[in-house]
Amino acid sequence: MVKRVFVGSLPFNVSRTQLQELFAKFGKIRFADVIMDRMTGQSRGFGFVEFEVDAEADTAIAEMNGYRMGGQSLKVNEARERAPGGAGPRGPGGNPGGGTGAGPRPSGGFGGGSAPSGGGRGARDERAWDKKIKSAKKRPKEDDEADFGGPGGRIRPEDWDDEE
Repeated sequence: MVKRVFVGSLPFNVSRTQLQELFAKFGKIRFADVIMDRMTGQSRGFGFVEFEVDAEADTAIAEMNGYRMGGQSLKVNEARERAPGGAGPRGPGGNPGGGTGAGPRPSGGFGGGSAPSGGGRGARDERAWDKKIKSAKKRPKEDDEADFGGPGGRIRPEDWDDEE
């Protein structure tokens, strides 16, 4: 039976071939992959290795968990199946990835994550954020007059009372 192993905390410069060579000493590898970010094409710092024999995978997990590579300790364990829909496990923030990282944008309770960039908002939250940005760009530019809001709406300079 095939057993899939998760390898985390990989240095970002590790290739698929290097990952396969690293684990080949434990047995016959069916598949090895380093997960890449779709937007940047850079490594996300983790990957998967599939062994054809369960016992070989168990040996690799025991031997390689904590192994120092590129100044980092690898985290190696049996891979868990993804949740239906491909979202993966949900973290403390309630969003895929969970965690509390701020990411490239300010975190307003959107969850955060454990991605190398610190991101981790769910795709739904990203779409909502992008929609807000696009709608803000579509708004017509106002005159140079001040907009003080409030219940009365705009206050124009000609409406100001200069007397005290």
